[in-house]
Amino acid sequence: MTSDRASFDPIPLEDAPEVNALLERIGFGPFLEESLTSYLGRNDIWAGSTESGREVFVKRVTGTTEDVRSRLGRIAAVDRLISGRDDIPTPKCHAVDTEAGLVAFELLEDVVNGAELAKDDLFTEDLAADAGRVLAALHSLDVPEELSSTDAPDGPAAPRPLTSIDLETYASASAGELDLWRLLHNDREVATALGSPIGGTKRIRSSLIHGDLRLDQFLSDGDSLYLTDWEETRPGDPAADIGAFAGEWLHRGVLAMSTAEDDPVAGGARRFELLRSNVEEFWAAYLEARPESVKDLQLSVRATAFVGHHLFNRVLAASQQNSYLTPLQKAAAGVGRQALLNPEDYTTAVGLGGRP
Repeated sequence: MTSDRASFDPIPLEDAPEVNALLERIGFGPFLEESLTSYLGRNDIWAGSTESGREVFVKRVTGTTEDVRSRLGRIAAVDRLISGRDDIPTPKCHAVDTEAGLVAFELLEDVVNGAELAKDDLFTEDLAADAGRVLAALHSLDVPEELSSTDAPDGPAAPRPLTSIDLETYASASAGELDLWRLLHNDREVATALGSPIGGTKRIRSSLIHGDLRLDQFLSDGDSLYLTDWEETRPGDPAADIGAFAGEWLHRGVLAMSTAEDDPVAGGARRFELLRSNVEEFWAAYLEARPESVKDLQLSVRATAFVGHHLFNRVLAASQQNSYLTPLQKAAAGVGRQALLNPEDYTTAVGLGGRP
């Protein structure tokens, strides 16, 4: 896996001998150090050529021992399930080292991730339709036994804490996070909705879902659209993935308010009107590729509620890097509030109109 995003030098291999040890065990030989690069992310990454000529992408998954084992187990299970399927293109997983927390993938050349494409207005309606078909194929698969017992939530966790904050959390939080906490603490409706299962107390776990969908997890080489990063894959509500995709575009519409020269709100609305066509094409392709979804009459409503979740989680991620919530972040939270609390009124507005 790779893209044309900004790269930098990885952690030196002498400080991570387990990386080459893994590559040698699978017969690829060690990395050629002059070919190595890395990319920004929450995990350590090494990407480059090996002595055997294989192009490889190695990622070290971080977290507690239990969390790392769980994430790597999901990656391996999904690879066994979809490897070689034309309808769910993904980089081949070559090997997993649970003890070292490493996973080695096929390194795709000349690909660009979806977030970079969107930034340059190059994520076309055709790509959006491809994304709809890929997710429809994923959601149509039977859940493998090794993933069927997971008790993880259907989508990204809600911002925490929602009602109270202890001294340790207060001391370690950024000022931006505290600003978000004040907003949630004073809005009990949103706090309750974020802490409650979407669709009611009976959780819907009917499909195999990606579980942490973002635009940067799609990679395009001009011919195929690949879906990557299977660490959160689980049985869950397909609305979670659908809402995350739509939420990515709505979030970009809100951010466009900062570049509007006249009326920022009107400018942001006009921008999303253009971006919404991607959601509409995605949704139409999804429904066509997964016709059984029309039986789920509340799918688009739940997906719109997940749009609200997605926006709040985007705000949370940004708040961790800032000393306060910016006006745009507050605007994103406000839009997320409407989608979360009144999803049935906003399905068409976010691009998920029509059946179901």
